[in-house]
Amino acid sequence: MTIKKYTKAGNVIFYFGLLVFIFGLSMNENIGWKKYWPEHFTSYSLPIMISGVVIIILTNFFRKKKSDKSNESNNGEEK
Repeated sequence: MTIKKYTKAGNVIFYFGLLVFIFGLSMNENIGWKKYWPEHFTSYSLPIMISGVVIIILTNFFRKKKSDKSNESNNGEEK
């Protein structure tokens, strides 16, 4: 599944950020699976979740360019 407003690199970065966020969420001691992670790893859950959100926000720099066909046709006729 792809998001149509992003390029291929943007889609890859978006899903990577989503996986990083879910990984941090699973490490959280209140929400995630506490029994699978040692106690000293659960303190890393919040920074991992924040980095996942930052990666998702960075996908906005990989949007597809809008091609405005009306401007292209008008530029040739205005001479």
